[in-house]
Amino acid sequence: MVPASSRPETPSARSFRSHVDELYPAGDHPAPYDPPPVNASPRIQRAIACTAGLTFASIVTVGCAQPAPENADRLVPDEVTFNAGYGSHVDVFGVSASWKYKPLIAALDRPGLDTRLVAQLAYWYGRERPTPNPSVWGVALLPMLRWTAHGVASLRPYIEGGLGINILSSTRINNDRVFSTAFQFEEQGGIGVTFGPMNRYALAVYIQHVSNGNIKRPNDGLTHGGLLFRAALR
Repeated sequence: MVPASSRPETPSARSFRSHVDELYPAGDHPAPYDPPPVNASPRIQRAIACTAGLTFASIVTVGCAQPAPENADRLVPDEVTFNAGYGSHVDVFGVSASWKYKPLIAALDRPGLDTRLVAQLAYWYGRERPTPNPSVWGVALLPMLRWTAHGVASLRPYIEGGLGINILSSTRINNDRVFSTAFQFEEQGGIGVTFGPMNRYALAVYIQHVSNGNIKRPNDGLTHGGLLFRAALR
């Protein structure tokens, strides 16, 4: 069998090669096609809107499920949080609101443990320049469990963690960090202290990981750490 490399070139092959050489002289052939990043399309915007709607519906459900006489007041957040962090050449700034709710598992209904529904809005700012993918917005919803040390001290340590979902406005940031899907999973944990009158304020360090759980590759995800400040509204 004659190797393909030693076979004589047919007239049609020579004609095709000559045509390509005329269009792209000196071997300047076109680069392989690189699909553009998937930015905030109407489909993703609808997904963000649906997530916001689900967040609101969950808040209403949690509020109405409480045995409090003023159910309308349950729509007011129990806490607001501001956070800032950094990871993998990305600055992260966020704000969130949380609502307490009665735990679904009886074993978690004990002093020192709190279950909360957290709604987050985050802005990711990529530091790499130049890049066509400078930033990403994220909307997240996750239940969290918090343990706070007993006592009446002015500083009370606590630890918390949670797992939920996150919807991104774009599937890329910087030049080479690819998320592939707008739908992501989010895990967050932190440790901090409460302080101030009736321990209404809190400072904490936290770490957060966002990825699609290998639903689709590449799945670079983003892990970052940072600081947060929290204030109780009631």
